[in-house]
Amino acid sequence: MALGYAGKHAEAETAFRRQGLMRDGASWEPGPPELVLMGREREARELMRRITNPVERFAGRQMDLARGLAMTGDTSGALAALERAVENHEPQAVWIHSDPRLASVRSDPRYRQLLAKLGL
Repeated sequence: MALGYAGKHAEAETAFRRQGLMRDGASWEPGPPELVLMGREREARELMRRITNPVERFAGRQMDLARGLAMTGDTSGALAALERAVENHEPQAVWIHSDPRLASVRSDPRYRQLLAKLGL
């Protein structure tokens, strides 16, 4: 993530790809947050539109969607995805309070309501 935040998009892509291939093998594809940090925001937005489609909603991707939406300024969409991630008990939801990619939604009262619902 640090490479992407530093604007080193090509290096970030190389690092994400290496990590993804080690974790998921040949099936790895970047999610919305990785795409944004690789400087590919337009692709991230398109992927988020597809994931938002209820037919394509599946466990494990709502946190990615929330991160991508938050990183591209869609607070309402990000909060809705966070709600779904929590409802679906996605493992990545444990990072809701500390993930820097969600920083843009933290000042919204709906975010605080979600934290309260989680007992945080």
